[in-house]
Amino acid sequence: MGNVPIDLAAELRPLLNLERAVETGTYQGNGARRLAEVFPSVITIELAQELHQQAAENLADTPAIEARPGDSRQVIPGLVDASIPTLCGSTATGAADPRPAWRTNAPSSARSPRSARAAGVTAS
Repeated sequence: MGNVPIDLAAELRPLLNLERAVETGTYQGNGARRLAEVFPSVITIELAQELHQQAAENLADTPAIEARPGDSRQVIPGLVDASIPTLCGSTATGAADPRPAWRTNAPSSARSPRSARAAGVTAS
C-alpha cells in the first residue's frame, strides 16, 4: 500500500471499526510497516518469491506484520473472515487504472458515507 495516505488509513480505521489491513504487492515492505502504525494486524502478500523473501526479512522485527508469498487472487480467499473488519488494498501496477483499489468488509452500519465515499472505499 505504498500509495495509501497513512492519515486516511488512520481516519478510516475507527470510522469503520477496522481491525486489520491486507496489502497486495509488498515490494520492500515499507507500506506494510506504515500500516502497522495504524492497524494491530497487517498481512502483506507478494507474488515475486525473491521480493517476498527480502520483505519478510525486512519486516521480521515487526510482529504485527505477516508477510505471505503468493498470488493474492489465491491467498486472499483464505483470509476472508466476516468477524474481522479488514481494509484490503492493491498497489499492483499494469492494470488499466493503476490507482490502488480499496475494499472493506466492514458492516454498512459502521461505514461513514462521507469518509468512505471520498476515499473511494467500497464494500466487498
